[in-house]
Amino acid sequence: MKINPLTSGVPYLRLVQTKDDAHSREDAEQRRQNKGDHSEEKQEPRSDTEMSQAVDKALETFSADPQTRASGLAAAAEGSGPGLRVVLKDAQGKVVRQFTGEEFLRLREAAAQDHRARGKILDQKY
Repeated sequence: MKINPLTSGVPYLRLVQTKDDAHSREDAEQRRQNKGDHSEEKQEPRSDTEMSQAVDKALETFSADPQTRASGLAAAAEGSGPGLRVVLKDAQGKVVRQFTGEEFLRLREAAAQDHRARGKILDQKY
């Protein structure tokens, strides 16, 4: 009985790494680490007054959005300081979702950067 090596039954590729590939991977790792360092520097803790002002501004832009008005959503800030909460309510006044002030700001910043059309796919015109 002949026993074949394991690699003969399963096709595989051998990857030979050149020095250029090794250096480019190390450079990419360093860039990722540097990018992480910069993002940590940007996230400075905000004071309570700065946070409440930023949340108020975000609430104004949220309520001014035509799509938000059409859907009947309303947002209101409750509390102050570190316990600041943003409550999202539908047209009937039922609570849809509650966010902390920081969560609401992050979502609004992400929505401001995203310029894609929102809504149902069939309603969008191309």
